[in-house]
Amino acid sequence: MDGKFHQNIHLHGKETESEAVFYKANEKNKFLAFIHTENFCGGFCRDLFFDHLRCQHNKGMLSGVNPKDLGLSHWKSDTLYKGVFDNYKKQIKKTFDKYNRFRKFFNV
Repeated sequence: MDGKFHQNIHLHGKETESEAVFYKANEKNKFLAFIHTENFCGGFCRDLFFDHLRCQHNKGMLSGVNPKDLGLSHWKSDTLYKGVFDNYKKQIKKTFDKYNRFRKFFNV
């Protein structure tokens, strides 16, 4: 078994079952936080990282937890990930426009 499974979970209504790949969180009593391959680090922890980004983007924010702080060495912080960011452009633009009104207070 490759450690992957598909589950019908809708994240803000953006993904369908056939598009989303999620990782198993455990195998019997063993917690599977990470799945390492040569140039990739995935697993349950990776899923949490992207769920966190989706929640932040849904609130209109670009910030998120640094994946390296979670032990995800392959993933970069301060990156807009295609397939995540794309789904929340409207919310992010709304926040950007809101804060842009206050730009004059920051001498920018």
